[in-house]
Amino acid sequence: VFRKNSDAPNSDAFKPTKQFEISGKWTVSFRGNRGAPASITLEKLVPLNEHPDFGVRHFSGTARYCNAFTLDSVPQRARLDLPEVNYIAEVYINGQKCATLWTYPYSCDISKFLKKGENKIEIDITNTWYNRCVGDAAAPDAKRITSGNFKIVRGARNGMRIFTGFAADDPLMRAGLVGKVVVSF
Repeated sequence: VFRKNSDAPNSDAFKPTKQFEISGKWTVSFRGNRGAPASITLEKLVPLNEHPDFGVRHFSGTARYCNAFTLDSVPQRARLDLPEVNYIAEVYINGQKCATLWTYPYSCDISKFLKKGENKIEIDITNTWYNRCVGDAAAPDAKRITSGNFKIVRGARNGMRIFTGFAADDPLMRAGLVGKVVVSF
């Protein structure tokens, strides 16, 4: 929407006065048959592609991040800010879908979904198939998850070249929800 007077103040501008990080352990659940365990617990939100578990590190698809936070009272307006999303986020508060976030800034209004007391937050993060394809290049045939008309290179690629498939030593792409999740009100 373009206004005739672009210098007019925006009466809907949200200027938060308080904020807090959703802290504590995050439970991350993975869809089945993708090579990852059913769930893991993270003390802090770090890239999944750096996790020590091979299945988590090479997971591709949608992972669900769950946590909770408590409010003494319900603010009139509140925003949720996600620092880094790799690559699409669907945000749910108390079981209700708030937003789909696919580009920076990864932020959404959560005002109408909050309640006094405990609030449950679930964030579905979906990445690409790339990390799983790289993982399959390192896995024995019986443990592969993907199949397709692309080539898997069992050995090292040794440098840059035109895409000819996936190799076990290809660098992984960042994956998952990373950083501090913040609620502002």
